[in-house]
Amino acid sequence: MTRERRMLGKSLSTSRKYHRVGEKLKNTDPILKWKSKAIFPLLVAHQDDYGKLEGDPPVVRAKILPLEDDLTNEDVRVIFEIMHDEKLIVWYKIGGESYIYIPQSYRFQTFHGIQKQDSRIPDPPEEELIRVGEARNQDRLDSEPDRVLSEDKGSKEKKREDKKRKEDTGKNFKGSGKNSSDRDSSGKEPESIGLVVGRIRRDLEKGK
Repeated sequence: MTRERRMLGKSLSTSRKYHRVGEKLKNTDPILKWKSKAIFPLLVAHQDDYGKLEGDPPVVRAKILPLEDDLTNEDVRVIFEIMHDEKLIVWYKIGGESYIYIPQSYRFQTFHGIQKQDSRIPDPPEEELIRVGEARNQDRLDSEPDRVLSEDKGSKEKKREDKKRKEDTGKNFKGSGKNSSDRDSSGKEPESIGLVVGRIRRDLEKGK
């Protein structure tokens, strides 16, 4: 398997999200329904190793269907909006640039003998992952979202505090030049073996 190949499960044929996208588009333009059916598998084919790809309609159209003249940028925009609403994709903006994330898709890709490449595309916002059910602690988020989000915020703050404490400890250690383990319970530094042996010899000679 090379990076140019992606896995597409048969479950897509019975996906309710995939079906609802087509039904909504049929009410707008029947032709758009079938265009969307063709576009989604091609999005999967062009995703990176983490299920993400560029999301600007002209860029996507030129990449996935470069030879189709009857697919307009407006067609792609409308299709993406419906796919986003139905949680088939996450269509989001970071820094003014549009991107697409395909929920769960990357989990079904195989990478035998291939090392994943780091993604050049930023992750979608946390609230979008929550919306499509991919956030951390999703089961608890469904039942008590405010509490989980508060705990998550507290956890991040605690990690920052722990990191700062470790950095401060490291600075203090470098400044002292001595490790606390090099001192005995009285706070004094232990004598070297040579000094101890010399002192014992002197005591023995005095005893003679």
